[in-house]
Amino acid sequence: MEERDWLQLNSDIKKFGGVVCRQLGATETEDVLQEALMVAARAIHSLRNPAARFAFLSTIVRRCAIVHIQQAIQRRRYDTGDVLKFLPADGPNPEQLAIERELTARLGRILKVLPPREREILTRSLDGQSAAAIKKALHLNNGQLRNCKSRAKRCLMERLGVAA
Repeated sequence: MEERDWLQLNSDIKKFGGVVCRQLGATETEDVLQEALMVAARAIHSLRNPAARFAFLSTIVRRCAIVHIQQAIQRRRYDTGDVLKFLPADGPNPEQLAIERELTARLGRILKVLPPREREILTRSLDGQSAAAIKKALHLNNGQLRNCKSRAKRCLMERLGVAA
């Protein structure tokens, strides 16, 4: 990571200091922000959408604060009741997670009935691989890839009961 990027990341992380400081105090806030900076520096390369940077960093700071609070509770220094309600919420709620798990399980069952080539192509597409990467990995030409995707889509639509 270049120095310019490091300084920008440090600046972005410090913007969350006020929220954390109100609950933890200056010393603990510095510890939380330092840990969040290290986590963010290691994980920033996985951020695919630069527009989601604030949410990405907010989630990291929140999780670092929660870990810090949990450790402090083990040492019997804080009461969690007031602290967690002031930290920004992150991630989906449990209902969304349950829906996602059900949809993932359903999709997994449907994928199992696809022929191996279509399943591989669809899985790679869902993982975000480009058509060029899929063609190269599976040694396909444009027509073969297009036909396999079309067959896989048709099969999925039938299994899901959706009109194409």
